[in-house]
Amino acid sequence: MIDVHAHIIPGVDDGAKDMEESLSMLKKGWDSGISTVCATPHILKKVDYKFEQKILSGFDLLKKKVLEKNLEVKILLGSEIHISLDFENLKNFQFFTIDDNKKYLLLEFPLNHIPNYVEKMIFNLCLDGYIPVIAHPERSMAKEIDLKRLEKMANLGAFFQLNAGSLLGHFGKKVKKFSLKLLKNELIYFVASDAHNEDKRSIEALSEVFPIIRELVGERKAFELFYQNPKNLIKGENVQSFCLDFTKY
Repeated sequence: MIDVHAHIIPGVDDGAKDMEESLSMLKKGWDSGISTVCATPHILKKVDYKFEQKILSGFDLLKKKVLEKNLEVKILLGSEIHISLDFENLKNFQFFTIDDNKKYLLLEFPLNHIPNYVEKMIFNLCLDGYIPVIAHPERSMAKEIDLKRLEKMANLGAFFQLNAGSLLGHFGKKVKKFSLKLLKNELIYFVASDAHNEDKRSIEALSEVFPIIRELVGERKAFELFYQNPKNLIKGENVQSFCLDFTKY
């Protein structure tokens, strides 16, 4: 499996609190079947030189420690960018796109409402050659349950990433129900851990949810959600659409 969304750089956001926890999370991820993890620290405000260096130095040190500990898991750098920010001021940063591939970037909506400028923002990003991947829309839009609006975003060029914990019920019944609805309506292209720690929001949630999703969508489609689509995202290649078969449910 490839995890495209995890907060594993120590001490930069509300993710891993220190290097010990970061390494433990990565080891548990590898042991549960994850070969590659994208470090996606929150970008919630304008990035200055100090914060940029905190991310880059923290990531470089983490890579060094991974090698020292002989951990085989591969780590890549990206970010989780709040949609309220000025993207023009972020485009030159190494972590603007996943693995600096100049194509895919991970975006985060507010959890309570979706601003009316979102569709225009998606259109403009795609016009500039970027592909926005919306993190955990099931959490952001569970109150609204506006599938038509998500479908419009998808038609404009956005992709959607489901949190493993959402389908496991970690964020409540409504979010879990909406997660199933998004899967059934073919709106999910990636499943990720969005890991923040070793406890309630662990990286192991990805392996825990895999058999559930495999039962829902079948072996081939689960492979696409957990490996092939994330692999294409990392490499900056096209992510193909696919059709889910829910006829037995």
